[in-house]
Amino acid sequence: MSHETPEAAAAIEDLGYRLRRARRDAGELSLRDLSRRTNHAASPSTVQRALSGKVLPAWRVVDALLRLGFGIDKQTVDTEWRPLWVAAKDLVDPLDPPVRPVDPDTRAGSAVVHITTARAHLRTA
Repeated sequence: MSHETPEAAAAIEDLGYRLRRARRDAGELSLRDLSRRTNHAASPSTVQRALSGKVLPAWRVVDALLRLGFGIDKQTVDTEWRPLWVAAKDLVDPLDPPVRPVDPDTRAGSAVVHITTARAHLRTA
């Protein structure tokens, strides 16, 4: 389900701009050439939509374009581009928090209680 907000639209436009910038930096390859370079992970029309800044492309398309199409190294893709895509994805399709409250008798709830108690203890010490 898409929750199109001005913030989501801006994040998608920004990602599209950055992809177009990377395309230009790589030599302004044609859509067909980019599709071939990605081993057809993205058709020319999918590449066009990804570059448009109007829709959020799937991560596999962004990853293939960046690494295979534009020749950007995996570390740069993982550390710089992936967080941009995740931030945009969170705006477009936010994850719903758990419906049920954390039970303090569960291990996770117990850890939260212990951390909260430890922080309170540190403040008073």
